[in-house]
Amino acid sequence: MHNISSQVFLIILDGWGWSPIPHGNLLAETATPNLDTLLALGNWTMLKTASLEVGLPWGSVGDSELGHYNMGTGRVMLRRDNDGHEDFIQLTERAMAITETPYYKLSLGAPLRRMADRPAISLGTILAGYGLTQAKIAVTEKLPLLTHAMNGYPSLPLPGEMSFVLRQEDRLGDNLAAQKELMAQALIVINLSAADIAAHRGDLAAVRQAITLIDHQLQDIFELARAKQAVIYLAADHGNIEQMLTEHDQILPGHTTAPVVFARIDARRRQATIHWASHEQRKAKIALSTPSGLLADVGPTILEEFGLPTPNSMVGLSLRRTLIGRE
Repeated sequence: MHNISSQVFLIILDGWGWSPIPHGNLLAETATPNLDTLLALGNWTMLKTASLEVGLPWGSVGDSELGHYNMGTGRVMLRRDNDGHEDFIQLTERAMAITETPYYKLSLGAPLRRMADRPAISLGTILAGYGLTQAKIAVTEKLPLLTHAMNGYPSLPLPGEMSFVLRQEDRLGDNLAAQKELMAQALIVINLSAADIAAHRGDLAAVRQAITLIDHQLQDIFELARAKQAVIYLAADHGNIEQMLTEHDQILPGHTTAPVVFARIDARRRQATIHWASHEQRKAKIALSTPSGLLADVGPTILEEFGLPTPNSMVGLSLRRTLIGRE
């Protein structure tokens, strides 16, 4: 039986990678006091988001669809190249274990609705099977990532799942607090994508503004979660905003191979222990950390937070005990 001590908020910071290189690193140069506070209040590790660890050829950048699929299903979806070749050279021991599991094959650039030939077991389907409700919140163009890709491409909407379209410019506090039924769900997944969308336009000023907006949104989410005695997980699907310029100052609007933060914050804790003297030192410490996990570890971690077992179809590992052990 499941044992729920609180609600869980899973916040996906779309395109928020981490890099120790300062040039063109808009995440490093933009003040994010609320993100800093959350990371100091909780505990974090780093996840790999590209190449073999997400089912792509060596050196390939990740993307939103694969990232959300990996997080939600706890597995890696093998992506074939245009010639149908599968490039799995120089596999790590863990990547080799992943490649021995079944895959959902897709073609590069295929529309979302064609990505899978059958649905996969996912965090969403498992919660629905236990009668646990969930809410998915994102802007219009990102919502299918939460309701479709992250759920393993189900043929029908999941029972007990609600969705809510977010406006990019919204502060979330009053807007979401007014959605009583939405905020009563066991799992609340929110994709915050304004920075990634601005980065794809190559608009550096808009990226900086979006980072600041999302930082304010994180404050709103923390207050909502604290009022509900909830646990917050922070994750991301791929890198982008941490590498926006070449060494010759040409704009890079695309995704990167950078790792992302995966953090657990117990919103019931009121006092943050600040481990670094400044915003710059805090971000530098995180950016220099060696990734130890995969995006596929997110689903199993959330399942353990609900006291639920990880199915054999998931090759990801729960990192919950690792994160709690650092508290």
